[in-house]
Amino acid sequence: MKIVRHNVGDEVIALTGPKKNGQPRTKGQTYIVKATEYCAKCGDQAVNIGTTISLPATICVCGHNQSNGGLHWTSSKKFVKPQELQAKIEEAVEIEDYETAGDLHKILQDENIKL
Repeated sequence: MKIVRHNVGDEVIALTGPKKNGQPRTKGQTYIVKATEYCAKCGDQAVNIGTTISLPATICVCGHNQSNGGLHWTSSKKFVKPQELQAKIEEAVEIEDYETAGDLHKILQDENIKL
């Protein structure tokens, strides 16, 4: 099932940095979504923030391997819209993930996001 989290043109904040061979990004930095795609197996949405890659395929978090069109892709779960940051903090506190809550709170303060 496809779940749309972000659309092309949306402003998003990176919640994580990249893993090995991942799309270059800096945790807490703001980006614009340049493209979106969905995994053909699980439907997870992935976003591109303007970076390219020479590898021919991308592996989804579910393990499915699919063509990447020459673009880097990252699960849309790794980004949040600025107006949704407070809800993400509350969600992290609710599940007692205080490290993530603290990191998100710092991003909120650093970005001077108006809620």
